[in-house]
Amino acid sequence: MTKAILFVLLLISIYQINASIPLSTLKSDAKELTSLTKEVLNIPAYGNYFKQYRVAACNYMKKCCPSLRSNYFSIFSDGELDSKCRKHESIMVKGSSGVQCLRSKKKYDRISADPVGEKSAPLFSEDKQTVEYQTKLRETMEKVCSKTELEHYVCYFDDLSKHESCNLKILQKVSEADGTKYYKQFIQRWKTMMSRDLDSAFTQSERAAFDTWIASNKSFHSMRNHPMHDVPMLGGMWGFRPSLNRNISCIIHDKIHNRELIKRYGGRADQTFLCKNGYGHKSEAFLT
Repeated sequence: MTKAILFVLLLISIYQINASIPLSTLKSDAKELTSLTKEVLNIPAYGNYFKQYRVAACNYMKKCCPSLRSNYFSIFSDGELDSKCRKHESIMVKGSSGVQCLRSKKKYDRISADPVGEKSAPLFSEDKQTVEYQTKLRETMEKVCSKTELEHYVCYFDDLSKHESCNLKILQKVSEADGTKYYKQFIQRWKTMMSRDLDSAFTQSERAAFDTWIASNKSFHSMRNHPMHDVPMLGGMWGFRPSLNRNISCIIHDKIHNRELIKRYGGRADQTFLCKNGYGHKSEAFLT
């Protein structure tokens, strides 16, 4: 009897942990994350390139490899477009449809060759925690989002309602499966942008400083951990949270992706660029 009571109490406690995030909060977070996608799509040069590339790639698959349509999301996520479609011509359509295939393939090749993709694309970290997070995000999406939602996630960007409904399902699953603590870490990682040099590992003091920033209400964070660091912002030790200050985050996004602006700052002038275009927004939003 005692064991049965303890088991029931354990189930109740687990339910309370997982149910502690209100649906209204989940919906609000899903909406906010979708708005972050909009911000990325509005980045000068890169946003337009990204949309054109995805639309061309999806059209190429639809015209040339329609049998793969149900696996669009995993093919894009794994970077297997060429290996799954281009290199398997036996599954490519023939006849009049083949002409449409050829046209869509040429357009895809032309857009893929545009150097603006590599020049303007935001960089994504390959550190262990980020890779684990991205893996969990993708696995969760494939489990809970419908085929239609997943196809919209990779192919359609004029209407982001399917993106938002998929985001909500992801957040519901994370909150149910992992509880409040992990949910907060998960959502925070989704909302945070960091710049960190890769020539050395994080020190304990740097991690403590980062945790202090995350626990604060400050939008921006900059570190200087050596007596020789005599500039306000170092190129590889800063970050910001777009969700805490939309206006400033949009300004920063536009500036760091403005090719005409950043090419004025060559060599080690990244620090000068940041001091003029980032640190100038210090006020009460900056934690140093």
